[in-house]
Amino acid sequence: MKHQHVQTVATIQAQSMGSPESAGGDDSSVHGSAWAFRTDGTDDYITIPLGNPGWTEYTFSCWAKWGVDAGANQAKPPLTKGTANGGAPYGTGLYLDDTDSKITFFYSNASDQFRAVTSSTTYVTRGIWYHVVGTAKNGGKAYLLVNGEILNQETVNGGAFTNHDSPILIGSLGGGAGGVERWMDGAVDDVRIYDRQLSLADVNAIYNNGNGEFGDKGRVRNSTTGVTAANNLVMWYKGEEGFGTETAEAISSLPLGTFVNGTTWTSNTAPTTAPGTVQPI
Repeated sequence: MKHQHVQTVATIQAQSMGSPESAGGDDSSVHGSAWAFRTDGTDDYITIPLGNPGWTEYTFSCWAKWGVDAGANQAKPPLTKGTANGGAPYGTGLYLDDTDSKITFFYSNASDQFRAVTSSTTYVTRGIWYHVVGTAKNGGKAYLLVNGEILNQETVNGGAFTNHDSPILIGSLGGGAGGVERWMDGAVDDVRIYDRQLSLADVNAIYNNGNGEFGDKGRVRNSTTGVTAANNLVMWYKGEEGFGTETAEAISSLPLGTFVNGTTWTSNTAPTTAPGTVQPI
């Protein structure tokens, strides 16, 4: 699907998004799994306990494939922490606006003001996998990236971010009163959270037309020397199990992700070749 480049690679690399940890890459598939998380858009989601992380910069990354459901005029969130609706304290995350098929990365600044970085045009075709990334940094910028391209950005004013005890949610959005709302009909795969702002080169190392990732435990592989560099990947839910009602975190002993209200598995995983093919959810 054709879409407009908001900025060229050369332009953004000259700005404040940072430089990659190392050169080279990894020729593995997106995550080496035959499974992805499936939510029905009615009440399904995955919840992961997470206290106040104290982030001053961070990146949310996942593969998402949206279906068509009856919940019009709602956000369809693949990955969030906290709420984008109902008042402070606001959180952060990614969602699709069901009214115009635009993708948004939302966050809150130090004054607990809700901020949204949204694609400027309709972007999503239902039934196709997209690699979606939101990243923000104190004293820097917030970026929305889809399939390795920057779709929008803004300066982070007043510092970020509201850090609170809301859980990480896959396939849903936190409610203003502490509940859960606005569910996603679709599939989510390869969920990653970093406690630093990834560079454009880093994001493309994950995306790489559906073929690349950093390698084991989020480390960038240097294809010349074989040396690895820590890349600040703090949470990685790969979705490899394909059975049961929990999913394990791949980096350390962080809590399991718990399936709620019928969340299940699908074998239609994020692409291991160039994305663009419409598939059943």
